[in-house]
Amino acid sequence: MGTDTFHDGPLPQRSVVDAAGLPSHFPTHLHDGWFGEALGCAAATFGFLEEVLGKATFAFTGTRPIGSDQLDEAYAECFRLPWAVLS
Repeated sequence: MGTDTFHDGPLPQRSVVDAAGLPSHFPTHLHDGWFGEALGCAAATFGFLEEVLGKATFAFTGTRPIGSDQLDEAYAECFRLPWAVLS
């Protein structure tokens, strides 16, 4: 085993996977089709909820009455706010 600049000691031992010896459709070969479908739906639901919550946060924090003397400042800020809220 060798050393490198990111570790103080020897490098960790590596593993090699015999892909030809794995079952067909590994690692989901033991699951029924409904499981993959349900998992995909759950992941999509959380993605949708994340998007909706980001939009709601922006709606509550990014919409406010602005006086005519503050328009230029508010216009410059309105492009920064969505990225700060949604990231």
